[in-house]
Amino acid sequence: MKYSIAICCSVLLSIQALAQPAMVLGPDLEPKTVGLDTVSLSDDGLLRLRLSADPITPLNNKQYVARLVDGQVLVGTLMDAGKDGETIRLAMDYQQRSVAFPLDDLLSLALVGTSLVGDASDDTLLLATGETLIGFVDAIGEDGIGFVIGDAEDPIQIPMDRIRGFSIANKPQPVKAEKGLARVLLRGGSSLLLRDAALKRATKREGSSLSGTLTIGGESTTITMPLNEVHLIEPRSGRYVLERLADSAMTLISGGEVFSVKMPPRIDRDGSIHLHAPTTLGFDLSKGASRLAFMVAMDLDDTIPQTRRAMAGCELIVYDGDEVIARHTLTPDGPPKRLNVALAGGDLRIALQAGVNGPVLDRVVISQAELLVSE
Repeated sequence: MKYSIAICCSVLLSIQALAQPAMVLGPDLEPKTVGLDTVSLSDDGLLRLRLSADPITPLNNKQYVARLVDGQVLVGTLMDAGKDGETIRLAMDYQQRSVAFPLDDLLSLALVGTSLVGDASDDTLLLATGETLIGFVDAIGEDGIGFVIGDAEDPIQIPMDRIRGFSIANKPQPVKAEKGLARVLLRGGSSLLLRDAALKRATKREGSSLSGTLTIGGESTTITMPLNEVHLIEPRSGRYVLERLADSAMTLISGGEVFSVKMPPRIDRDGSIHLHAPTTLGFDLSKGASRLAFMVAMDLDDTIPQTRRAMAGCELIVYDGDEVIARHTLTPDGPPKRLNVALAGGDLRIALQAGVNGPVLDRVVISQAELLVSE
């Protein structure tokens, strides 16, 4: 039996000229500011076009995030289930229109800020109490979710107000790169895939916009959205792909403990990696990874007294196999440092070594870590 989820969307009109400055990223992974009127999404060397320096609009903790198998992410407010018992609706500020997709296309649906953990071979359901149930989703209706726990024969009915989220044991099916394909991250947090994506210059009647074909649930629709709703655009033409380092399989080779206190590495929702010296991490990179760029800085709370802050300090070392390809000394009051290194295909390791005062407040955050991968 298949179920479907409906998404209601709307987009506001904008007036924004293509002459505005924008940030572009090419294969050298060095951000550059250019005039938007000089940019073409068909440029094979364009990896990212950032239209807004402002952060993504803070999400309401009553909103839900739907993650699809093709990598699309939809953010909205959960509404009542369809009367047929086979649909869920999310109200989104995006063109006041509905798109539907089968539950087979869904990876998870959860409240903002909720982490779902479970076996990929089973559905999981996280209750508001924090308890996780393992089994499979049997039905979705106005009364909530029918969930079969473990080897039980009959489902139990759980109201949606008792659920923080659920995941479906569907396999991710990333869309293959193709000419004209682009990932579009909206200011509201949703991430869409558009085919035949193109920028449209502003006219006297209309503001500048982005158009393309959106496909969800097997149905394709041509859409146009104002650029002030768009945070960034990542063309997926096929020559290069950007990947977050945090999405690579990570192994704790050594460390993760300071003075007998467990301090394992932690990855935030935005992909930032927090670690404490001494620690060495290993990463299993995608084939074709040829460059790595990231920001690194001390991760110290402003409330820490200056006398204690002065004790902090450590060294970050990046290895490609046995070769050291980057080394940077971090100090408590030093500015963030951007590292950009070429990779030769060896095993990537990042080591954080304690400074002369030992592992005292040697907390570091690695952010905006991205890999250039050749298709």
